[in-house]
Amino acid sequence: MNLEVRVNPIRQVRNENKVPGVMYGKSFDSTSIQVEDKDLKEAIKAYGKNMTFKVKLEGKQHYVYIEHVETTVLRPHDIIHFDLRCVEAKEHVFAMIPVVLLGKESFYKSKLYPQEAMTEIQAEYLPGHGVAKFEVDVSHMKLGDTFKVKDLVLGKEIKVLDDPEHAIVTIREVHIKVEVEDVVEEEVEDVKEEVKE
Repeated sequence: MNLEVRVNPIRQVRNENKVPGVMYGKSFDSTSIQVEDKDLKEAIKAYGKNMTFKVKLEGKQHYVYIEHVETTVLRPHDIIHFDLRCVEAKEHVFAMIPVVLLGKESFYKSKLYPQEAMTEIQAEYLPGHGVAKFEVDVSHMKLGDTFKVKDLVLGKEIKVLDDPEHAIVTIREVHIKVEVEDVVEEEVEDVKEEVKE
């Protein structure tokens, strides 16, 4: 993704269909930047807010990840500002990576359902080796099956910091609880109404 140093007012930048932002890091001075709106949205779609990727600014390449994106309440798809954190090639990145369940639709007509215990997983990795999300396929799981942190298939470049025995998702059965007292009370009220009549 190609970045530019921002020198014009924010309103002018937005009128040019670009998004203003800021890039900073441990060894990188905070710099006002701008980027084409479509390029930023493509980067968010491809890398999320955790995965590192390369950008070019003033002819130099940098490893960054998207730390923050600001949108409007009425138009959540319109990005009005963004933050990029610049990291060194050997600087470890710590991030909370979201968990995405695949195959949930296979339970829509079933009495079973996937009970998600973890929606994010803490991970550590070097720039260029992160992931945007952890995907867990639950379509083949049966009642009582549990998918744990240790069951994730990871590359050697990614280290998960959560307890490997922690459950990510477990298949449960839907139980319908009938309130007997409420039913009895309703029947008594019906009898009273009949007696009055």
